[in-house]
Amino acid sequence: MTQVLRVGVLSLGLLAGCAAVVPFDNRASGVSESTPQGMYRYSFHSHPTGTLHGRLAAEPTSAGFRANTRPRALGRLLGGVAGWCVNWWGWGDLPRGVLMRWESAVPSAAEPAQGTLWTPLRTFQTVLGTLTEPVELRAPDSGECEALLRLEPAGSGAPVSTDFTRLTTDIEALLAQHLYDEQALATKGMRKFRGDLRRVTSVARDEVEYWVGFALAARRLPFSHLGLYREAEPALTERLAQLTNREPGRHLALREDNGLLTLRITDFVAEDYEEIDQAFVDIARRTPVALIVDLRGTPGGTYASLRVAAHLIDKPIPAGVLFGRAARARVLAGKLETFPKVTSLSSADELRRLVAERGAIVGWIEPADPRFDGPVAVLIDGQTASAGEPLAAVLQESGRAVLIGEPTAGAMLSTETFELGQGWKLVIPTADYVTAQSVRLEGRGVQPDRRVLSAEAGAAAVNWWQEQQQESRWQKSERR
Repeated sequence: MTQVLRVGVLSLGLLAGCAAVVPFDNRASGVSESTPQGMYRYSFHSHPTGTLHGRLAAEPTSAGFRANTRPRALGRLLGGVAGWCVNWWGWGDLPRGVLMRWESAVPSAAEPAQGTLWTPLRTFQTVLGTLTEPVELRAPDSGECEALLRLEPAGSGAPVSTDFTRLTTDIEALLAQHLYDEQALATKGMRKFRGDLRRVTSVARDEVEYWVGFALAARRLPFSHLGLYREAEPALTERLAQLTNREPGRHLALREDNGLLTLRITDFVAEDYEEIDQAFVDIARRTPVALIVDLRGTPGGTYASLRVAAHLIDKPIPAGVLFGRAARARVLAGKLETFPKVTSLSSADELRRLVAERGAIVGWIEPADPRFDGPVAVLIDGQTASAGEPLAAVLQESGRAVLIGEPTAGAMLSTETFELGQGWKLVIPTADYVTAQSVRLEGRGVQPDRRVLSAEAGAAAVNWWQEQQQESRWQKSERR
């Protein structure tokens, strides 16, 4: 069986490796009309990356056109035997070590062209109107526009405006100064990261290559939340906002079914409590028999997440401890007497200031009106991360809710963003967190009370409520 699997993987690699790629050598500058052909400077724009610049080459095909980035770049970024294999056999749908492969029809006057774009991290469905407009990169499952690709004719010179050696030096210096745990700097994973990033520095020829190399180097780090992005171009930011299906400013939604009300939370981006407070006004008006808080896929955000718990409690409860590098030993030893107790914060900046000045803060949650006093279930999965995890932990440890689903991501560190210069910014985890019961969530996550697959958590919550009703009826009959 093992041999069959090895042959299958090798065959898939050979198929990817044998797929045609557009060569980079001696390519003329691309055309700006009709079918893409020649060399282009492209701008890749998304929320996680900002606006990155790179090069790709395109040529016509019988079905439209194909394009790709520099061959063998991905293998050079990976290095070692793995990199050699990637450049020779390919990586999934990416042949010959390209970072990006694109196949599309040609747009007409009547309608835009549809296509597919492959990257090491994501596959997109593309919508191409004209070569002078940004290409829409949409999620295959939801159809939501997640990124943009803008093409401009370019010569053969690489569009590098960054001194990568200086950038890498600045990244290492900031990590040494600000990382949440000084001991993490000496780990095997951190040493590997530094070595990989220096190799990336020597082989990257454009900003996209450097960013992908950074992401690959960071994937084995023993901590979460390290990020790198470039300043976003306002025009592309505005265009992406126009194309995003989600209603601007909306991060919560309510859905009612047979007396059960579900509060779906997509993220906790907003720093104020307004949307959360309004949601509980609506919940109070509907008087549901039970509440389901759906945190599946919630990537986190700010500590406004704990405001949800405030509307579910009738007395103050502890919210855990957020602490920086200087206070780490004292907090992990349980010596919290000298740290301030905090019940509310005006902003993330205030939180960072308090941790920087006092070393740590001990969080408490005060009840907020209107309160929901009925039964509560919280749905979680492996994509519930960051600020969503303390909320789940607080509700579980206080006994206020039952958690249903899969363990959370275990990515619970607090970050700060630092200027690197040259248009780049580095996101560093600068503070750690333990729950009120001294459980560190980073690398562990929150464990559900009822473990089921993420897709089955909603149905499991309904079963939970039915069990609650049966138990209530049994207790009433016993009292008679």
